[in-house]
Amino acid sequence: MDAMERALKSILLGTVFWLSAVPVSAHQPDISSLTLIEQQPGHWMLRLSASVSAFQYEVKNAYGDDSYASSEEFNQLLLQHLRAQVALRINDHGVTLGNGFVRLGHATTVVFELSEVPGAVEEVWIRNDGFKNIRNSRSFFSVFRDGLEREPFVLSEENGFQTKVSLSKRSNRTSRSEPAPSTSGSTLIETPRPGQESLAR
Repeated sequence: MDAMERALKSILLGTVFWLSAVPVSAHQPDISSLTLIEQQPGHWMLRLSASVSAFQYEVKNAYGDDSYASSEEFNQLLLQHLRAQVALRINDHGVTLGNGFVRLGHATTVVFELSEVPGAVEEVWIRNDGFKNIRNSRSFFSVFRDGLEREPFVLSEENGFQTKVSLSKRSNRTSRSEPAPSTSGSTLIETPRPGQESLAR
């Protein structure tokens, strides 16, 4: 394990506690989360969490049923898929998803280092098409920074799986810069396990 992977794994394990409130379940493939994390001043990461069945469905949908034969091959395809499907702009400046690390499990987590992040983060736009093929997919996006109150914003088909939020230094809060999606159908309801019903929209 190289230094980058050790650092990413440390951040992943160190943030489990405060991320426990995000409604991600191994048996709810339609629910995922994205968290923009300031590891230390000026150093940011993006963390994605979802059920492993949701990640497997999207990888197979993108690359084929026989696209991987090992967990390592799956991890590489998953990182490739997410880099292509997640777009991020900070202060209207495009940000690249850099080195990535996958922690496989029933609830799987992916962490990306971010490069070219502006010094003073004031506004964030994000689009996550990584789960758009899953029926009723909803992704909860939030920003984690020291002194900033964490507030989730829902990405769904109703808002094109995207949102723009402003970070207020005065109130230490995030606020949506665009209209919020309709709340109809947003109640968290247990969905059938994969195999009992198709994930396709």
